[in-house]
Amino acid sequence: MTARFGDQLVQGRIDLLVEFEHRSAIVDHKSFPGRMDEWEGHALRHAPQLALYGEAVAAVSGRACDELWIHMPVVGALLRVEHAE
Repeated sequence: MTARFGDQLVQGRIDLLVEFEHRSAIVDHKSFPGRMDEWEGHALRHAPQLALYGEAVAAVSGRACDELWIHMPVVGALLRVEHAE
């Protein structure tokens, strides 16, 4: 995925894009073997990245991309992150 927001060029790979009727969700896989008490902090560090991906998807598709998820397959966790405006 490549998008331009003003002077900023955003490039990355969306691991999983799920499209619903009027909105979308992004799931990003992170190989993270950390302890349970570290999961939230690890997921939150990636929230800005997912938020940019969500903005790019919304701009191209016209669908809100309001669900952003971090999947940590090594520990079997799926966490939803929200981008604070």
